Amino acid sequence: MTQELYGIRLIEEGDVRIEFQGPRQVDPFVDLVNHLLSEYNLESKIQPLPYIPGTMRPIIHDQTSHGERKMKQPRELVNGYYLELNLSAEQKQREVERLVRNFAFEVQYTGKWD
Repeated sequence: MTQELYGIRLIEEGDVRIEFQGPRQVDPFVDLVNHLLSEYNLESKIQPLPYIPGTMRPIIHDQTSHGERKMKQPRELVNGYYLELNLSAEQKQREVERLVRNFAFEVQYTGKWD
């Protein structure tokens, strides 16, 4: 029996450019953000850090806290950054959409996201 995975695809001009998969939601989320940092200079698009898309909590930062706000489940990324993982499936998808807006990609979710 094959285990169904969570997947995130980056689509460019109708073609799948890359896909990230894993048994947990955080796996493709972390892999996608690492890919955008290492291959597309994401940090230059979300400066200044911390990246706080809402009003309070840092999602991407070069530290695990910002003032009194601490990441609850930080995951170390490439280039010395941290990603907050304490997010619902809907919040993870919303953050992926926000981050990918900086590039010429569309996002497609596969597997267990539905």
